[in-house]
Amino acid sequence: MGEKFKSKETREKISKTLKEYFKDKTNHPMLGKNHSEETKQKLSQFFKEYFKKHKSPNLGRHHTEEAKKKMSLFQKRKTLSDEHKKKIGESLKKWNKEVGMPPEIRKRIAEKQRGKRLSKETKRKISEANKGNVSWMKGLTKKDPRVKKLIEKSLETKKQLYKEGKLKPWNLGKSWSEEVRRKISLKRKGRTYEEIMGKEKALKFKKKLSEMMKKRVSGKNNPMYGKFGESNPHFGKPAEHGKLEFRNDLGEA
Repeated sequence: MGEKFKSKETREKISKTLKEYFKDKTNHPMLGKNHSEETKQKLSQFFKEYFKKHKSPNLGRHHTEEAKKKMSLFQKRKTLSDEHKKKIGESLKKWNKEVGMPPEIRKRIAEKQRGKRLSKETKRKISEANKGNVSWMKGLTKKDPRVKKLIEKSLETKKQLYKEGKLKPWNLGKSWSEEVRRKISLKRKGRTYEEIMGKEKALKFKKKLSEMMKKRVSGKNNPMYGKFGESNPHFGKPAEHGKLEFRNDLGEA
C-alpha cells in the first residue's frame, strides 16, 4: 500500500487514463453498491493500525493554487439534500464522541490561531456568504441545553486562560473616574441585589460572596478573633443597627 510512483510523467499518464475511463460512470466497479457495516468496521480498523506505523502519503505535500481553485469550484456547485446534511452531522458527532481530535493537536491548532485577526476583506467575504442564512441559535434562550453547553465551555476556557496568564481582564490596571463611581452609586442606591441582577444571578453572587468572605475572615483571619468581654471594642456600647439595645454577652456600660 502507498506505493510511490517516482516518475511524474507516469502519474500524469495514469491520471489521464483513469479520467477518460471513468467519464462513463457505469465503468465504476462500486456504482450503486455500498459497503456493509462489517466491511466499514474492518476498513476503519485496518487504516487506524496502518497509520500508527506508517506516515500518510500526503504528509508534507501541498495542493497547488490551481488545484485548490478547482476543488473550490467543484464544492460550490454541489447541493446537499437535508437528509445528506443530517447524515454528515450524525457521522461527525459519532466521530467526535468515539475518536475525536487528540488534545495535543487541538492545542497546536489553538496556539497557531491565537492572536490572528481577520482582514476587512475576509470579514466582508464571510458577511456576503452568510447573508440570507438563518442562524441555528435564532430564537434560542439560555435555558436551551445547547446554549448552556456553549456558555459553560466558554467559561471553562476563559478560566484556564486566566490561570495560564494568557488572558487578562479588560479592566486590569484601570480605575473608575469619580463621575462614573458617583453614577454607579446613585443607580444602585436603595436597591437589592435581586433588583439589580435578578433572583438567579443574585443567589449565585451571594453564595460566591459568602464563600469568599468565609475564607478571608474565618478563624484567626477574623479581626475580632479571640476578643471577648472588655477586650471587644463594642463592649458596653449600644448597637446602632439594633434600636440602641445592648448585647447581653458584651455587657452594659
